[in-house]
Amino acid sequence: MRRALLLLVIFVVAVSAQSPGVGSIWSTVNGTLQSGAVANGNGSTLAVNGLSSVIYTVNCSVACSGGTTINFEGSADGTNYVALNTVQLGTSTAAIATTVVNQGTTITAWQVPVAGLQLIRARISAYSAGTITVTANATAASYDPKIINGNVYVGGALLGIGQQTASASLPVILPSATVTTLTPPAAITNYANEAGGNLATLAGAVSASVIQQNIKQIGGSAVYVDPCMVNTPLKYVVNFATATTTTMIAGTSGKQTYICGISILPTSAAVNINIVEGTGTNCSSISAGLIGGTTAATGPNLSVNGGFVMFNGGYWVTVTTTAADNVCYMASATSQVSGVIKYVQQ
Repeated sequence: MRRALLLLVIFVVAVSAQSPGVGSIWSTVNGTLQSGAVANGNGSTLAVNGLSSVIYTVNCSVACSGGTTINFEGSADGTNYVALNTVQLGTSTAAIATTVVNQGTTITAWQVPVAGLQLIRARISAYSAGTITVTANATAASYDPKIINGNVYVGGALLGIGQQTASASLPVILPSATVTTLTPPAAITNYANEAGGNLATLAGAVSASVIQQNIKQIGGSAVYVDPCMVNTPLKYVVNFATATTTTMIAGTSGKQTYICGISILPTSAAVNINIVEGTGTNCSSISAGLIGGTTAATGPNLSVNGGFVMFNGGYWVTVTTTAADNVCYMASATSQVSGVIKYVQQ
């Protein structure tokens, strides 16, 4: 029993006295790679076996200039060194870098993953001026991704693409891992505001009429879109007790009037009514009939309490022949005629 207790005490003391070792999750190693250096040189190395990431701290106590360069390098075999991609801390605008060139007196910090490496160093090259001190702190803690200009970098590599400004070129990762750019157009030329279905413009977009024309082209083929389906309809309330020809819908320059639906309620007396098109005051010059001939007698013949409805499932039921023509009411006798007309002009 005493022997077992003695062994347990020896084990606990040994564990308590052990310094955090390489490979444990709390391990850290630090060192000075360059100390007040004023010339080219490899400097000292830092062993990073079993560790995950390193933060370099670069201090030019006398400003580095004239091309003076600090190179971040690592070795997997303990002999040969390669450049390391590092990400600058404390900024959201700096890109990844393998070197620091002509750093001023502002101290900078750089993070890099080192899993699998044995040694790291901060080699000075192209020295011209400056007093350089570089320290490194290595840890077994996992390497955190960095977000730079909306892009995610892990291990110095571009992992994901974030939001870009409208005028910026957009980086795209291809299957071959080649990074290229796609430049967006200067303006979006066709835009429909889905809220309410109204056509709108964006960044110098073309007019609604051109957008409407583009809607008619699907897969390179012409597709007919009925004006009564793509335009906001208007209404005209029919309320006549006269035999005098009267304008109901004034023509619009360059546009035809499409009648999307007509509903005539029961009349107070037998009467012939008609809807015609023409020019001048109250269609003084009639050019065509819309639901019959060009006279009242050639329109629908309604008996007392007679009426009619004309609708076509959202499509137009009649249309003016000539653009800008007025649409007029015509009757063979005085009778109260009520109803409503649904129409668009295009």
